[in-house]
Amino acid sequence: MKHAKLLSVAAFVGLAGATFAQYTSPELMLVTDLGGTTPLGSTAPPQIERYDPYTGAYLGAFGAGYVTDPTGITISGSDAYVSDPIVVGSTDYTRIDKFNFSTGAYDGSIMDYAPFRIWGLGTYGSNLLATDAGDGTGSNCGVYTITLAGTQTGFQGLPTDAYGESVAADGSRMYVATAGGLGFYSYNLNSSGISTGLNFNAGVGSWYWGAAAFAAKGSAYAGGENSSGYGVVDEFSTTGALLSEYTNASQAFDSLAFGHNGMMYAFDENGDQILRFDATTPLNFGPIGSFTLNDTGHGARLAVYAAPEPVSMFALGAGVLGLALRRRKRAG
Repeated sequence: MKHAKLLSVAAFVGLAGATFAQYTSPELMLVTDLGGTTPLGSTAPPQIERYDPYTGAYLGAFGAGYVTDPTGITISGSDAYVSDPIVVGSTDYTRIDKFNFSTGAYDGSIMDYAPFRIWGLGTYGSNLLATDAGDGTGSNCGVYTITLAGTQTGFQGLPTDAYGESVAADGSRMYVATAGGLGFYSYNLNSSGISTGLNFNAGVGSWYWGAAAFAAKGSAYAGGENSSGYGVVDEFSTTGALLSEYTNASQAFDSLAFGHNGMMYAFDENGDQILRFDATTPLNFGPIGSFTLNDTGHGARLAVYAAPEPVSMFALGAGVLGLALRRRKRAG
């Protein structure tokens, strides 16, 4: 029986290798899950789930038992950084937990007693950018710059009621999606990821939850709902001009993330779906397919690891399969 299990895993390794090999630049999608009932009717705990964004295949999860309210997520090197807001007494804090996204191993936490509720995370060089939704009154909203070691090096305040939701950065700017109807903000950054001033404020009237940047095209993207309550993904120039727009009355976009070759992924919370957009073309052409997050209870944010080469994805697959093998051994 044990040989049969090993043969099964070996066969899966072969299939995984064949699957990854068909892509010259494989990608892995990570989804933070607040927990709840999945589209398949099962129950998922708070955790971070892996999906193949090409096929929609579920590739396992990590973080269950460590995170309680996983929201923002970003990737740096081999680690996923996950914001985990917590309440101590009646005061809101946020812990940023770090996991090896291949093995699922917990790699420590950053605890900063200044931020209230960090909803979104992004990276800029060797720094983290973290959006703070404030203290619940509309005050103290902003974006922190934090080193990977956990040192806070900067803060950019947002206007009252501009609740910071998500953040993305390109070569010299950061883009901040805000709820509250105050729109999408852009700030210029220096080489250390410190804001040097407002670049634009656009999309006023919309409630944005997702932000993404496509540096090769010079565009920034915001996802959420417009003033009419329609789901919307907007493309802006680096000066704030609206370049293209996708709208759908039945959708609401909580998160955006880029993969290779201008592929942008948008999470529609209403449909528990990921929509794919070719961002090299105008958004009004519509998505180029979608898949359902069948193993996600209550999705929050996305991050995409775009492997630089097939070998990297093979190593990633080996890590995921190693976890599966350990689970099999414990079950046996």
